[in-house]
Amino acid sequence: IGTLVVLPDHAALFADGLYWDQAEAQLAGTGIELVKTTAGSQTGYMPWLAERLPRGAVVHVDGQVLALDLARQLQNMLGAARIRLESDDDVLDRAWPDRPPLPPAPVFEHLPPHATVSRGEKLALLRGEMLRANATHHLVSSVDDLAWITNLRGSDVPYNPTFIGHLLLDAARATLFVADGKVDSALRRRLLDDGVEVMPYETAGDALAGCGDDAALLVD
Repeated sequence: IGTLVVLPDHAALFADGLYWDQAEAQLAGTGIELVKTTAGSQTGYMPWLAERLPRGAVVHVDGQVLALDLARQLQNMLGAARIRLESDDDVLDRAWPDRPPLPPAPVFEHLPPHATVSRGEKLALLRGEMLRANATHHLVSSVDDLAWITNLRGSDVPYNPTFIGHLLLDAARATLFVADGKVDSALRRRLLDDGVEVMPYETAGDALAGCGDDAALLVD
């Protein structure tokens, strides 16, 4: 795990001690600098950026893979240096046209007797907690939570029975966003019987944008 920072005339990879030997060997001759960080540090690149960029510069990140807490820290540090942060586009997609798609393996049900609480009961429990938190909507993206809530399993992550997706809940509806082809028609019908609609993975952002100005979105 690390962070790559690309400037117009320089690039640096920030990585902790687990990766130093490998990174030094594989980065040799590439022109990419290895910046050695301490174990568990995720923010070393922030002051590095703030020190090297001029006022008025723009830093672009893919907001879909940046944790909210890290995004706030980055915004504060860059803002103090008069540097603007943009997070609404994945420029890597355009530079990497043959990027592998999301894993295509199908999603399947986790059934009784192994599943001891039904999908409907879990959704009701979650909505009760949303009400206590004064939330109108709840977004779930962590793969273990997603598998538990929906009583579904997959094989998108090696050695784990999980799948990649998002779940958006409000007081009456639940929408599961997964890659096309992962949920067959029979399973779609059973999910719909429990109030869960299946939508394409890439439409999650539009669904969030459509929650309304008065929405209160709960995220972990």
